[in-house]
Amino acid sequence: MKTKKIVALVLSMAMVLGVVAACNKTTESTAASTDASAATSASAATSADASADTSASETESQAPAGKYKQLDVVDPSTLTDAGDLLVWSWNEEIGGLIKNYYSGSNFDPANSASYNTVKNDGGAYKTALSQVLASGEGAPDIYGVEADYIKAFMDSDHALALSDLGISNDELTSAQYDYTLQLATDDSAVIRGISWQCNPAAVFYNRVLAKQYLGVDDPAGVGEHFSSWDKFIETAKTVDSASGGKVKAVAAIADVERPYLNTRTQGWVVDGNLTIDPQVEAYLDFGKQLYSENLTFNAAQWSDAAWTDGVANSTVLSYFGPMWLGHFSLKIWDDANGNKATKDDWGICAAPNPYYWGGSWLVASKYCDAKKSAAQIMRDVCLNEANLTQIAKNGDFANNKVVMNNAAKDASFQILGLGNQNPYEVLAPVADGITADIITAYDQDVQQQFDNFATGYFDGTTATKADVEAALKAAVADIIK
Repeated sequence: MKTKKIVALVLSMAMVLGVVAACNKTTESTAASTDASAATSASAATSADASADTSASETESQAPAGKYKQLDVVDPSTLTDAGDLLVWSWNEEIGGLIKNYYSGSNFDPANSASYNTVKNDGGAYKTALSQVLASGEGAPDIYGVEADYIKAFMDSDHALALSDLGISNDELTSAQYDYTLQLATDDSAVIRGISWQCNPAAVFYNRVLAKQYLGVDDPAGVGEHFSSWDKFIETAKTVDSASGGKVKAVAAIADVERPYLNTRTQGWVVDGNLTIDPQVEAYLDFGKQLYSENLTFNAAQWSDAAWTDGVANSTVLSYFGPMWLGHFSLKIWDDANGNKATKDDWGICAAPNPYYWGGSWLVASKYCDAKKSAAQIMRDVCLNEANLTQIAKNGDFANNKVVMNNAAKDASFQILGLGNQNPYEVLAPVADGITADIITAYDQDVQQQFDNFATGYFDGTTATKADVEAALKAAVADIIK
């Protein structure tokens, strides 16, 4: 209904959560618009008597049983818009993608009645989204979610199955990386979210510093110095000693946390109980060594100057992360053509073990009364191969196996800010092996608490690993129910 768009502004002000108008994405895309009718006909399954505002039946179709539960798929031609389109996100990225690739005309990311953002500081976005979905007043038609909390929304009744929008499992499983579908399912294996990106991660390194302190600057040569965690420690010691402590291998212990913990075999919560995988204890030991031997700047990730300035002032050899980290956070390249934004060239090599970091998804809310537009946005941004190819050209790892395997072999996907390296040669093999088997709905909350106690253990505030575990159990007791 149109009224829900008006109420959105009032509600968000009442919550004092800083809803702000989204800004236009500065990068202009050269991608051609998707032909709407062609995309609509791509659906592999139909339900001839489905109506525009009736959800698909919550029963299994006659399709062969598979990993994901296939519900009856609504006929895309029956989808309509009964109200104005409203999209929610935490920043301008999703708005920019829709602006650049959506073949419709009823979306303006600069208009808060069309695109509302809630800054995600302190979990404000997740809180605001949960509240608006619980009440229905001001609820968006489409909302974005991130990997750290996606399961909390998938395992609720606030997300439409993609089959309700005429998108079948076959369309998704034939093209997209499996972990992005794993994370977008509810507890019955029904797919309820869709992503344009996959996030295999690696090591961004400063070529000038690598040449100066390691004697090599090519990805293969530098990769040898990051080929294991023991090698990483050796590298950290070499850089620290040779620079007199002025340069560090990484700025923060937290920079290596995600890759290190990615080797866990158990998630934070198993059978309703907090679980401390042995690799968590190993990480505490690893971080303690980095701290006690002064092998990092002990910076706070994202916020301390030692972390944020390390790219520009040539004091940090490496940062661990996926393509979005290099582009948006480190700003190693600054536009759709991959132009460098830093004085030094950078490169990318494999991390000590394969891992991924994060991700973003589009989800249609159960209040969606613009299903036709919502479905077309999902198709244009997340399924159209031409658009996904352009997204990869712009420096994001697209969520399409064919597109990215081709990109990994294509020299035209070189990025100037990475010394004309094609990063997908390094990242594509990592993407093929990603799984999300240990991710739970509690991960963001548990991880935040763990990080606080881990920092205390590193600096000696918390005496033992057992103390960390006890404090963590007490802190999340009310979260895990």
